[in-house]
Amino acid sequence: MRFSIRRPLVALFAGCFSVAAFAAELDIAGLKLGMSPAQAKAALVAFGIAPARIQESRSSYRYTDGVNSHSTAEFLDRMVADKMEIRNGLRVGDTFNLHFAPPPKGGQLVMIWRKTDNPVDPPTVGEYRTALFDKYGKPDLDRPGSPIWLDPHGAVNCTVNAPQNVSSVMSSIYMGSDKTGWRLNHLRNVNKVRDPSQCARMLEYTIPTSPNQPAKRVTAVLTDVPGWGTAYLSTLEWIEAQRQAAVKARESKASKPRL
Repeated sequence: MRFSIRRPLVALFAGCFSVAAFAAELDIAGLKLGMSPAQAKAALVAFGIAPARIQESRSSYRYTDGVNSHSTAEFLDRMVADKMEIRNGLRVGDTFNLHFAPPPKGGQLVMIWRKTDNPVDPPTVGEYRTALFDKYGKPDLDRPGSPIWLDPHGAVNCTVNAPQNVSSVMSSIYMGSDKTGWRLNHLRNVNKVRDPSQCARMLEYTIPTSPNQPAKRVTAVLTDVPGWGTAYLSTLEWIEAQRQAAVKARESKASKPRL
């Protein structure tokens, strides 16, 4: 089977999966996992981003019936936004990249990426870390330059870093890849997790390592690993059902061999 979203995506599916709840208490600039597109847009505007600086990107999946190519209905895939100002001749501001879960049970915010640039009057790394710990508490993994919080605390950390795409979510659990296909009955670590619903949501900040260094650029990623992964499993089933229907329709109209 060949599915695609902006680029070819090959996938195999097996079994039935339920979609995990899209919810979390962590937030980045007021944006929370599980928000609808309207709620996410409202949060961006509340942060100070002009509506004209919020852009939506729509996508679809492609599949084949063995002869002809088909596409699913389009859906909201991504939302990008920014707020910039020029100070002392330098650009200061924030950029956001939001991803939403795919259909049929999608539409919820599953990944929030934020980049903050302040080359004019940045706080020190030590000050920034203190603000982070005041907001989120002690990180579950306090790695130099990239503290990570898990939600809920104690849940399984399925990925090394907070994923920024669904391929990273899938590859942390299943064998295979976009190109070769996800082998959903071949787990990467059978003793760790058996499906995405057992994974923790992840918040990761990337900042310089020296406490006295200016934090001129900081990036943050908040990912709903279980929500994104289980939604995508449902997507694979949804696409496969459409593919099978397309194959059946093509075969019903196929010409008979003349012998």
